[in-house]
Amino acid sequence: MHKKSVLLTGSTGFIGSHLAIELLKEPDVQLVALARARKRKPAAERVREALSTALIHQGETLSDAWQRRIDGVEVLDGHLGSDEIGQALQ
Repeated sequence: MHKKSVLLTGSTGFIGSHLAIELLKEPDVQLVALARARKRKPAAERVREALSTALIHQGETLSDAWQRRIDGVEVLDGHLGSDEIGQALQ
């Protein structure tokens, strides 16, 4: 099955993380999240924590299947204002 890639910004925020969970429910979606690292916390870790929290807020449990979906999110470390953003997405 060919998966559709979806680039999501804001995935560490409240709305973005909930939207990400909805996208992850679709089996044909490969989620790519653009996020910034913060003080000693890599972007990928921030995204995974936000998605795990959003999942629990939606009444789901963090099962092994959900953990695999969350771990499968590709995280690009950067932000939309960066001069190199076009290069990171190629």
